Amino acid sequence: MDEIYLVVVRVLVAFFAAGLLSFALTPPVKKLAHRIGAIDVPKDARRMHKKQPFCWDRR
Repeated sequence: MDEIYLVVVRVLVAFFAAGLLSFALTPPVKKLAHRIGAIDVPKDARRMHKKQPFCWDRR
């Protein structure tokens, strides 16, 4: 019983640590991507959607 509890605690700690790291690192990585030019900007109509792609959250 104690072994299962420790495994569950370790998994939960890993889950929340991953979430916290991704939340904390997203803004600086976004700034870095803009600074080094790693953002794709469509240059012509060929790369643009003719109509909006399907989205489950469309209201």
